[in-house]
Amino acid sequence: DKAAVELALAEHDLLSPASQTELTVEKALLDSLLSEIQNQEALALEVSTFQSDYATPLALTTGTVQISDKADVEAALAAYDLLSPEAQALLASEKALLDSLHDEIVVFEGANGFRINHAYVLGLTTATVQISDKAGVELALAEYYLLSPASQADLTIEKALLDSLLAEILVQEALALEISTFESDYATP
Repeated sequence: DKAAVELALAEHDLLSPASQTELTVEKALLDSLLSEIQNQEALALEVSTFQSDYATPLALTTGTVQISDKADVEAALAAYDLLSPEAQALLASEKALLDSLHDEIVVFEGANGFRINHAYVLGLTTATVQISDKAGVELALAEYYLLSPASQADLTIEKALLDSLLAEILVQEALALEISTFESDYATP
């Protein structure tokens, strides 16, 4: 208890020099206790300040986080890195949450970026796709495979569409080859 230690130190200071000399060990213990109490208070303040300053991102979950929360989450992670090792240890669960939020944002960005970059191709259907769309479909598929597994999992519908588009293009190419071969074989001079 800080008040009790401070009171004991104040009373020690009122003792005669001879009494103070006899209580040197006790005085050192009281000084040590006061120092430890002050360290713990500073640590508690550091932890509570972090929790207060970053309450908004710390209130998020992986189910509620959005790409728009990225700056807040990254600011909290940067501030966490500046904390003392003792404070970091006490905030381990908050750090784990922030890491999972950041990971979720990265997945969203990957999936959303993919959707934006390949909007034209993803807007096609098997009824509207043409052979001329093959390069775009193949590019989208190639980029899909470069995404993280989590982003890929978020794009299962888009992947199925791309596969069906490519299959339709291959059918159209085979048909075009058949027609071309027939016309070439039976062309009139």
